[in-house]
Amino acid sequence: MPRDLFAGVMSGTSLDGVDAVVADFSPPGDACCQTLGAAHIAYPTMLRDELLALQTPGNSELARAGAAANMLAELYADGIGRALAIAKLPADAVKAAGVHGQTLRHRPDRGWTLQLNNPARVAERAGMTVVADFRSRDVAAGGQGAPLVPAYHAALARSLPEPYAGMKPTVFVNVGGMPAAPRQMADAARGAALLHALKPFRDSGGTVIDKGHVLSIECGEGIAALIARSGSLRQWGRRRRWARRTAVAVVSEAVAADLVSVISAAASAQFAGIAVLGRAPGDLAHGVDLADRHGLFLIATAQGGAP
Repeated sequence: MPRDLFAGVMSGTSLDGVDAVVADFSPPGDACCQTLGAAHIAYPTMLRDELLALQTPGNSELARAGAAANMLAELYADGIGRALAIAKLPADAVKAAGVHGQTLRHRPDRGWTLQLNNPARVAERAGMTVVADFRSRDVAAGGQGAPLVPAYHAALARSLPEPYAGMKPTVFVNVGGMPAAPRQMADAARGAALLHALKPFRDSGGTVIDKGHVLSIECGEGIAALIARSGSLRQWGRRRRWARRTAVAVVSEAVAADLVSVISAAASAQFAGIAVLGRAPGDLAHGVDLADRHGLFLIATAQGGAP
């Protein structure tokens, strides 16, 4: 049976580097896909600084963008090559690579999005067909520029033990002296639902939500590192950051054992507060004073136990 092998490359607005993967979309069993090889390449400082500068108006933008696109293409192709090497596969075994490029500016509310990319150069260097510019097609159709996410989530949801839509929202209660606003309670419930849906695939220490946006999900780096990274994220430009004092860190029961470190990290990142899953309010008493001193709300699941 022929294998459906595809490569994918991702570089996000955190500007930390390039992630590449080779996956089999025809694996045995019920899985929707299987990762065969993955690689990460950190951005050189010069390229990261140039990409950051290009997110705001400046001089000679077109020429600088063209040069930066070529540098990105080389990294994208290198990432694909490394993932292939880990998977022990030749380039011609892969049907195509999805490469959407590096987002510089994104305004789906105005009907446009701008990614820096040179897919022809990636195709030449990687030796395979490259699919690109699918974000602008989604925006043109009225979407938010993430056309693959719903299909991917639908494929994953097929193997969930219970329907995601059938989950009851997690109810939180205030523990400390700083009350959480209704919007922040809703973000905490969203984070709880996300972590619950991910549980069949992997345990996560937590997630960061800001006004309905999922900023990040912990996948082995540790919750303190996740919070620090999320606090430094920029939203489409050098000066536009995610709003301070609105982000919520939703952390798992296991992470709650180190609540003091979590509170300190959230304070440094200027978060609004912390939601703790699987712990009753009385279990968090040791963190109340510290959270209050930093002006952070602290909330827990109303009944304790798993969400």
